[in-house]
Amino acid sequence: VGDRCPPIDRAMLDGYHDWFVARGMLPQPGTGRGVPVVPVAEALDLRRLQQQVVQITGFADLGGDEWREPFTHLLEDMRQQRYRPGGLERATMRLVTALVRRAQLVDLHGRHPEIAAIDIPAPVIIAAPPRTGTTLLHNLLARDPRNRTFALWEMLSPVTPARATTAWTPHMIRVAEELVAETFERAPGLRAIHPLAALAPDECHWIMANSMTSQVFALMAHAPRYREWLRGADVRAAYRFYHATQQALLWREPGQRLVLKDPWHLWHLEELLEIYPAATIVLIHRDMTQVVPSRCSLARELIRIEAEPPDDRQLGQDSFGHLQDGLTRMQRVYAARPGSFVNLGYHELIRDPLAAVERIYGHRGWDIDDDARARMRAWLAANPKDRHGRHRYGLADFGLDEAAVRESLSAYEECFALWLDPEARGAQRVQ
Repeated sequence: VGDRCPPIDRAMLDGYHDWFVARGMLPQPGTGRGVPVVPVAEALDLRRLQQQVVQITGFADLGGDEWREPFTHLLEDMRQQRYRPGGLERATMRLVTALVRRAQLVDLHGRHPEIAAIDIPAPVIIAAPPRTGTTLLHNLLARDPRNRTFALWEMLSPVTPARATTAWTPHMIRVAEELVAETFERAPGLRAIHPLAALAPDECHWIMANSMTSQVFALMAHAPRYREWLRGADVRAAYRFYHATQQALLWREPGQRLVLKDPWHLWHLEELLEIYPAATIVLIHRDMTQVVPSRCSLARELIRIEAEPPDDRQLGQDSFGHLQDGLTRMQRVYAARPGSFVNLGYHELIRDPLAAVERIYGHRGWDIDDDARARMRAWLAANPKDRHGRHRYGLADFGLDEAAVRESLSAYEECFALWLDPEARGAQRVQ
């Protein structure tokens, strides 16, 4: 990505795989399933992983040490996983490539200090609880050409090599497509829960991962130590790097009306609003007796990509406690800054998606023209509900009781009763 490192063209990217094979991180060709050829503790050793980043990129500078503490806690948890065939190799590559992206971004900012001057004044940020229709809303907003969203492939490859050819972008899109295909192959149930596509907008956790500070790390593995650290951590440095990554993406492809989405911002709205004090935070409210088991099901499928998930009761307790913490934190920020938020009901979003978009536009003083409206309607027609299968789940599947869930979340339900759908209450099983 610079004079000190060969450009990451197709040969370089193909060489990544060979590099991992040569160092025992991936199986040799023809050996069948991805059985790890190094012990878990060695494969997930911090110093070893950092050395791999330097050898891949040629860059030793990772932009300070704020990534080191969360990475240490995360690795402790990841060493305890029961990895599926090929799972350790995938987990290792996922961690290394996050740090590779970090090293590349630090180098890019060093070579182009003008990037730090790019202003991101007032983004729209969908930060609703998971499993509330955030993906639907994000995709609709992305249909308006005046809105700038970040596609999955962009976040996976935020730095264009200095000597890249015109073939680089199409190749990186194909790399992202291959990642999506492999993900669904390893966790088929995920397709009905969270659709992924290389060219579609996706969640900010892909770039939060570059600081090793992301709620999704606590979702993709049974990670009690990491999650407990994250509860009390100062994540402001991670959000500053998140902002710097967005500046790099906008430097490569500008856009004025930035629209972001990540349910996991819910846990860190205070830090997010420090970076973007004029942001509009969009909350979508859904009956939590439906959200909680859906969140549990999502965690189970994500863990299965690399490892064996814990039993469903453990998943239920972990997921419910995690969600409770996020809602409590969100309510605290909401009480202090209600004017920063737009509230939507899940039922109204599903019933009339364009009306929900108009609510957001009205809050921002934007108009929605005929072209944008037509693009949104076309996307809805091409992406009907349950297009990728039905997602079935229930509280009892995860050892949870409806009355106990409602009692624990009564403060949330009282605060946002206006946007919760009373007709959805009492459903023991949803799809």
